[in-house]
Amino acid sequence: MQRIAALENIGSSPIIYPDAEEFIQRQLTSDSLAERCAEIRHDPAHHSLRTELLKTALLPYQLDGIAFAVSVGRAVLADDMGLGKTIQGIGVAELLAKWAGIRRVLVVCPASLKSQWRSEVSRFSDRSVQLVLGTGPERCQQYENDSFFTVCNYEQVLRDLERIESVDWDLIILDEGQRIKNWESRTSNSIRSLESPFRLILSGTPLENNLGELFTVARFVDEQRLGSAFRFFHRHRVVDDNGKTIGYQNLDHLREMMRPILLRRTRAEVARQLPERIDEIIRVTPTEEQLEIHNGQMRIVAQIVGKKFFTELDLLRLRRALATARMSCDSTFLVNQQEPEYSSKLERLHELLDALIQDPDRKIVMFSEAVAMTSGTDDLRRRLEKLLLPKTAAPLDESGRRRAEEDAKRLSQSRQQEVSKAAGDLLSAALGLAGNLLGHDASVASNQETVDNLTAQLSQSMEFDEYGRPQIKITLESQDALRSLATSLARLIQ
Repeated sequence: MQRIAALENIGSSPIIYPDAEEFIQRQLTSDSLAERCAEIRHDPAHHSLRTELLKTALLPYQLDGIAFAVSVGRAVLADDMGLGKTIQGIGVAELLAKWAGIRRVLVVCPASLKSQWRSEVSRFSDRSVQLVLGTGPERCQQYENDSFFTVCNYEQVLRDLERIESVDWDLIILDEGQRIKNWESRTSNSIRSLESPFRLILSGTPLENNLGELFTVARFVDEQRLGSAFRFFHRHRVVDDNGKTIGYQNLDHLREMMRPILLRRTRAEVARQLPERIDEIIRVTPTEEQLEIHNGQMRIVAQIVGKKFFTELDLLRLRRALATARMSCDSTFLVNQQEPEYSSKLERLHELLDALIQDPDRKIVMFSEAVAMTSGTDDLRRRLEKLLLPKTAAPLDESGRRRAEEDAKRLSQSRQQEVSKAAGDLLSAALGLAGNLLGHDASVASNQETVDNLTAQLSQSMEFDEYGRPQIKITLESQDALRSLATSLARLIQ
């Protein structure tokens, strides 16, 4: 700028081409931001923005990562998985809005993460979010919106490239940036063609493990940093006589080249800043095939609960429909046992594991849990109350249903009392008969100490019903044990 000013002062008019002007403007903005971010990075733990930038307090290393990306303008955050790259991406956008006045952010991510981005933005900031969904014409309209964040997936960039390029994006964030693995691929070329003054790549894998991914990512952030592909791979890749890659070289030099634009922290490096445990809930949007099954089962549920009264068959159909709807959220194969299998959860799990196993020191423990629908009207009602059921035309007779349920409950309790009393009488008679068969005279008094001991032990398992009558509950190993007891009693009373 000083040289341009000097030339103008002597009457010369230098020609500044658009790409040079963009570079100069970006560098001037970056220098201004770098000065302010240096203050943050000096002591991120005690900087006011740690608690003021977003709706939740940032960990010190997270604020440091945000300041690093903002100071550079175009950067790569490659922290270990689970260290909060999404919240740092949102923080970068928020700080650039605060200091650089940006208004439009494009987030490109895997399709399975789009809903998670919307929920995370709502959780950590007050910014608006537009998810790009639907048919081609519908998607084209969605890019032209007033939302601060617009979220699309990588496949949509290929299909909607022309429409995306027509929008003036201030910041482009690539989540799971290693998705543009091949620097010669259509996806990579399409992504690199997008224009924005600020760029951020989030990646959970160590990029130095794959030079192809590293080169592709670096080109999106800084086209000239690593030079041409031929020189880069010739300098850092070792090949055999057939041209097959057998190793890498000069990696220390490569790390120095990437240091100004790439920040990576491992879990071990920030362990002291982490809470004792971090729980991250990942919400996955089902496929259309999964939704079709799920919605069909929920229509059955809505039809049944619209009835005035439930029969036992209705309850059976209701439990079956709810169980099928839940299984469809995992995989269509669990429902119909047919290929191809549609499961967005398995797809996302594959992505997570693929990133996690890059770290040879990481241990992975995976649980898969399914809880059966338990019996009981009360339990079923509690589950139904949590569901957002579609409206039905048939009105619900709540008072009539409650009366029916109360009557059924009273009949059930009465029946249980009758059965319990009959079982007690039967057991007393059988034991008395057994004593007679063994030759004991009922008129002869038993040993008083033994009777007292037995009475004390039995009283520990005794309860009282609403009429004050004593009850003793007996626990058996299984249904077979119950039948064995009934057989013994039958022999005694026959």
